[in-house]
Amino acid sequence: MSDMKLEWFEQGYDFFIAWFDNDGPGLALGEDIKNDGSDHFAATQAAKMIGDPTKGRLGRLEWESESSVKRALAAARAAVKAWQDKLPMPDWALKATSEGWRPPRGWKPRVNDNLVGSDRKKP
Repeated sequence: MSDMKLEWFEQGYDFFIAWFDNDGPGLALGEDIKNDGSDHFAATQAAKMIGDPTKGRLGRLEWESESSVKRALAAARAAVKAWQDKLPMPDWALKATSEGWRPPRGWKPRVNDNLVGSDRKKP
């Protein structure tokens, strides 16, 4: 999916996010989801945390408002970028990105950002 990009679409009263290229929308987030470490899985997991998506009849994630789907799209794009960099985005960064936060130039997630509690290494 790396040669495609994520975009949001409206269908009826619902909004969804799908991979897009010149041929139009392809696989939507939530469809054909497997924990295989792919960019599709990373984007779906990030988008699920934003708003209150429902599972549509086609298996895709759907949001009720344009603002919610745009926030979920921002989180999904951040997760794909982190996947491409081979560093998972911490949950706090995904949520902050969906609210409009832009990481400072050169910022990248650190390995320890994703650990919690006793797993976190002391600096």
